[in-house]
Amino acid sequence: MTLFFGYLGCMLLAAAFAAWCAGPSRFRLAFALAGGALLLVPVGDLLAVEYLRGVFGDLSIVTQMLLAAFVVGRAPERRQLGAIMGLALASAVFLYPATLGLTVFDPYALGYTSLAFAAVLAAITLVAWYLGFEWLAACLLVAVAAKVAGVLESRNLWDYLVDPLLALYALFWLCRSALRSRRPSAAAPSTP
Repeated sequence: MTLFFGYLGCMLLAAAFAAWCAGPSRFRLAFALAGGALLLVPVGDLLAVEYLRGVFGDLSIVTQMLLAAFVVGRAPERRQLGAIMGLALASAVFLYPATLGLTVFDPYALGYTSLAFAAVLAAITLVAWYLGFEWLAACLLVAVAAKVAGVLESRNLWDYLVDPLLALYALFWLCRSALRSRRPSAAAPSTP
């Protein structure tokens, strides 16, 4: 099962890229499926998907959910996506400096068996659901369920929640959103 979800993440990445290239075309889904299937072509001794997996590793369950939603044209609306991107970036800022040896505390260790971490995730999920961020709550619930089922090679909950690709995209998305919100609208009168 871990091999399936490892391949699936990379195939979803390729499918999302193909769907993005196709734009709003009526053949968008066909392009996406072809993009994902293209990774099953052997290249030398390995499948193309194995090379891509070697570069990106296993994508988190949250990333896979977002990619799948984009491919089928059901991506979360801006408010929902903003909440997911905000939490993904906050998680990365909390988690990744320790991997670079910049802190003495290792938050990655919390992902193995910490009850406090599980309680914080449960609280975030309940608050997200209460505030109407169903996508964020669903991402957290599915990631935890996937960790319990052991669908990825990692046994650490962090790897089910966030990955470097999601963290980089969250940074890009939030910066782009901030820049767009600061632009004056074309309809607004200019002041001297």
